Amino acid sequence: MSLYDVLGVSANADQSQIKRQFRKLALQLHPDKTRGNKVLEERFKRVNEAYQVLSDPVRRRNYDFRLSYTNYQTRPQPSKKRESKQKKQEPKPNAPHQTQYTEEQKRQWEQRRARNIKRQDRKFIRNLSVTVGSVLFLAMIGVVNGEIHNREEEEREMRFTKAQWTADSLQLAGNYEDAYYILDTLPRGYSHFETKRLDKRILDLATAEYHNEEYSTARKLFEVLIGRPELKLDNEHIEMLSTCYEKTGDYQRAMHCFWRLIMEKGDEYQYYYHLARLTRLHSQDLEQASEHYQKASELLDKLYIARFGRGYLSFSNKHIPLIEHQVFFEKGKTLYDLGNYADAKEALVWAKITFKGDHAPTLHYLGLCHQKLGNRAKGDQLIKKASQLGGLETVNAL
Repeated sequence: MSLYDVLGVSANADQSQIKRQFRKLALQLHPDKTRGNKVLEERFKRVNEAYQVLSDPVRRRNYDFRLSYTNYQTRPQPSKKRESKQKKQEPKPNAPHQTQYTEEQKRQWEQRRARNIKRQDRKFIRNLSVTVGSVLFLAMIGVVNGEIHNREEEEREMRFTKAQWTADSLQLAGNYEDAYYILDTLPRGYSHFETKRLDKRILDLATAEYHNEEYSTARKLFEVLIGRPELKLDNEHIEMLSTCYEKTGDYQRAMHCFWRLIMEKGDEYQYYYHLARLTRLHSQDLEQASEHYQKASELLDKLYIARFGRGYLSFSNKHIPLIEHQVFFEKGKTLYDLGNYADAKEALVWAKITFKGDHAPTLHYLGLCHQKLGNRAKGDQLIKKASQLGGLETVNAL
């Protein structure tokens, strides 16, 4: 029984008819009126379920589709006996009652058939012609585009070769800024490769000039590379540039190089030592130089603790670099010039410890500190020993 039969309406009933019939049945079958009749209660539930489905257009459409499919599946099928009987009743091809065609009808049928074949042939030829023409047109477009692309490639290669020759000529003339400008006008791939090649060439030239002690020429080459925002010099080449600045008398830029190294690489005692030395040479600011020497000595103290342990007072000075001795010696000399003789004495003692053998300038200044602190006998003894080692000439040279 379908849901339409449950409500008592036809399958073509609209929503108003379904709603009116449901209200009528609901009044008749409501449990308050049936008084515990199980059969009528069950029927009321079925009526309510049927109304829930048929009142919703979407659910009703789905139900109608399932219902039609179910009716199709459950329709009666002809029996084999009936099928065989129908086959027997079918007329045979040469049966007397079969329709007979006249010669005129056959001729007309043949003419129509020939016209259809011609029409199909013309349509096939037209489609084939369109296809072949389209293929040939696309092939011609491909050939033309290929020629245009090849011509553009040739022009690009010629422009690249010309720019490369111009850049090489400018390099030989030392005009590197214009050479970079010419290379930047090239396409991105060519420009990047040629610029890197030029960077390496200038860097090699600058390094060679630095090792040949041609500091002015090396400085100019390094400054060309510094002006390139795409290039970042490593720490070794920045130290070379600072040396070039120092050798050419530009102490301010030399100090700037070491500040840059401190910001990029971190605290290293060598950088603070060079800052202190340049501060003393450039500005004669002994207080500022003393602060840099103090920072360098503190970093050396941490280095000794990491290298030898906290009991490093007994270490051997055989493998101590000379720059570490210079840190303590120049710190002591600066403190002596500032009148801080006690701290100067301590720094000079460390300079004496870190130097392999006797260092005449260290002994001389250490003797002066002892004299200033009241130990004149010890001071005279150290100054005399420094004099025997040739320390007076060395101190005067400083």
